[in-house]
Amino acid sequence: MLDGALLPGQSGACNPSMTIAAVAERALDNIVAKDVGVTI
Repeated sequence: MLDGALLPGQSGACNPSMTIAAVAERALDNIVAKDVGVTI
């Protein structure tokens, strides 16, 4: 599970949902690449 706790600092000035989604997608790509051995 990935969430906003990964991001440093405060995010009160804006909604970080797109950044969190991008970080989660990148992490999933890395997990799949390590488990399956396929890079996208």
